[in-house]
Amino acid sequence: SWLKCREQMLELIASVPPSQSQVYKFDFIRMLTNRAENPADLASLEVKTWLDSLESDGEGDMLTEAKVRYLAKAGQPEQAVETMQQAIPTVADILPEEVQRLLGAAKVLESLELYEGAEDFLKRYVKAKPDEQLELASFYGRRHQLDDALFVCKEALDNKSYTEVATVAQGVIRSCLAQVDIQDKHYDMVEGWLNKALEEEESRDAVRVTMAVFQDAKGPYDEAVKLYEQLLKEK
Repeated sequence: SWLKCREQMLELIASVPPSQSQVYKFDFIRMLTNRAENPADLASLEVKTWLDSLESDGEGDMLTEAKVRYLAKAGQPEQAVETMQQAIPTVADILPEEVQRLLGAAKVLESLELYEGAEDFLKRYVKAKPDEQLELASFYGRRHQLDDALFVCKEALDNKSYTEVATVAQGVIRSCLAQVDIQDKHYDMVEGWLNKALEEEESRDAVRVTMAVFQDAKGPYDEAVKLYEQLLKEK
């Protein structure tokens, strides 16, 4: 039950020195924020009190994420995104070892349905690490922005294998199936990449599975069945 969970978390926080309690406090704040169904619940659950306690332990990404989640649940999405932006330097100033923080920020914002902020951080991440542009393609796929996703996939062929690009592109197609009018040109583009990927011997078996999944989405279904049957016979 929630009462038992709350009691256990309080015991954990109390059982360690303050300098070691940040992780437990962060997890507890996330639980409380997720449990809140509306802004009023945040007060009754004393989330702000725990945020202040976490802040007293010092700055850091855990505090930033906790604040962002709190602001989003409190109905202050712009302030949530601004808080994240203030916490992480621009690409021009960020240290190489900190670049991954941009991706982490994007994932947090996306999970909170703050999509514009998430896209901004993903673009900053890709600017800092150009070979990671398929992360942006996958994001566009989840947002059902098919043309944007496939455009990024096509650009990624400059430094990614057909196998890597085709695998992401196939996932994009499946993400968009029920939401987008997928045209023959889209299917043809991805199928062309898959056929090229089949020529990359190292990943041939994995690509054949991906091709079967793609055919299942594209149709006709019989083509997918044939591929699955062939794969099973060889095992």
